[in-house]
Amino acid sequence: MKFHATVIFEFNAHDVSEAGERLNELLAYAAERQLETRSLELATPPGTSVTLPSISPGSTGAMTSPSD
Repeated sequence: MKFHATVIFEFNAHDVSEAGERLNELLAYAAERQLETRSLELATPPGTSVTLPSISPGSTGAMTSPSD
């Protein structure tokens, strides 16, 4: 029998860097247990402004895991 589950994790972080670190930890943990990540949705509470760090020229801007 095939089983499908959708799981939503909610956590708070002080900044985008901390949020990225925590997300990478969750994804690494899931990968260790052979769970496939199909999509991610990141959001802030309504009315919360977010400023993303600038990306230097030539950078891909891709997130990498600590093992990369």
